[in-house]
Amino acid sequence: MKQNVSLRTIKYFKPYWKLLLLSAICSAIVGSMDAGIIALTKNVLEKILTSKNTTIFLLIPPGIILLFLIRGVTRFTYDTSIKLAGQKAVQDIRNDMYSNNIRLDMAFYNRKATGEMMSHMTNDIGAMQDGIANIVTGLFRDLISVIALLGYLFYLNWRLALLSFIVIPLTAWPAKLIGKKIKNASGRSLNVMGGITAILQESFSGIKIIKAFGLENRALGRFRAANLDYYNQMRRFIKYESLATPVSELIISFGIAAVIYFGGSQVLADQMTAFDLIAFIGAMVMLSRPVNKLQGSYSTFQRSAGAAERVFNILDQSRKIVESDKAFILPRSQGTVEFRNVSFSYGDEPVLQNINLIANTNQMVALVGPSGGGKSTLVSLIPRFYDVTAGAVLIDGHDLRDVSLK
Repeated sequence: MKQNVSLRTIKYFKPYWKLLLLSAICSAIVGSMDAGIIALTKNVLEKILTSKNTTIFLLIPPGIILLFLIRGVTRFTYDTSIKLAGQKAVQDIRNDMYSNNIRLDMAFYNRKATGEMMSHMTNDIGAMQDGIANIVTGLFRDLISVIALLGYLFYLNWRLALLSFIVIPLTAWPAKLIGKKIKNASGRSLNVMGGITAILQESFSGIKIIKAFGLENRALGRFRAANLDYYNQMRRFIKYESLATPVSELIISFGIAAVIYFGGSQVLADQMTAFDLIAFIGAMVMLSRPVNKLQGSYSTFQRSAGAAERVFNILDQSRKIVESDKAFILPRSQGTVEFRNVSFSYGDEPVLQNINLIANTNQMVALVGPSGGGKSTLVSLIPRFYDVTAGAVLIDGHDLRDVSLK
């Protein structure tokens, strides 16, 4: 069973756990500051307006500067450290992917266009990096901010806090539905982008052929069709991603409306001070920001999950041509090549059937036939780019499958 793509991606971050830990700590500090700012503002205003305390009033400006200085330093630290960790992890993923790809059989490259492989190495891995960065900042900064603000709400008035607490989980349901749509749309758009990259690679590398045969309009039509397909896929992705925040805010607005109504009733009944209600509403409004960011992080994560699936599908490709445990190094060749009752097929398509041929030392053998007749395929069996379906290819009497690949 294939391992979960998220767990596989996180494994690449394990060597850089110190950077992740630093980012997590700083993210937690930034996240917890939201509740601290609201509480500090409420207490300061209450003291100034009720007791006319001028000392506190004079301390507010330097206090605000100091608070935002600490916030700025910690924000810079977590942002830098998570991006560095992400870059290092992506570097490892790209190295592993290239290392795996360069060792795969020719049969794999017959199925995959060069441009598509380039798209995997660039676009897909880049999308993975964005997703991982959002997971870490979302989990530590935004989630802790939500917890801190909810804790402060319960401290101010647990009854009103229950109203807001009920609303928050309701945002998870549309997030899950929209996230699934985003993941599917992202996967399709990346597939199409791979096709566009393949068209570009083929066009630019074969520009002489296009010019010689006047195929500019044909090439342009092919590119425009692929580009339109990419636009249609991205339109779905943009629609779902843009829908997430408004839906979340609409649900949260019901909680804010309920708080204002019931909180106002408690103030009128002298069961709650006006300062507490203002602080409560301020914390409630601030709560919507990290909730929306968590929603955005989840959308980005879903997009990166689609990219990660494509990357790990390539990493999971294994070689079909493997070396025997008893493989030996071929001695200096005398030059006799024999095809003994050789048959070969690309999948279900037979190309060679029952070929028997000996090319002796210093003998020249010409293979003559129409295009697609199997001449290149026959020669490709000698360096073992492919393995025969039946029969054997021998050099100086040695079956190639018994010889080391090197």
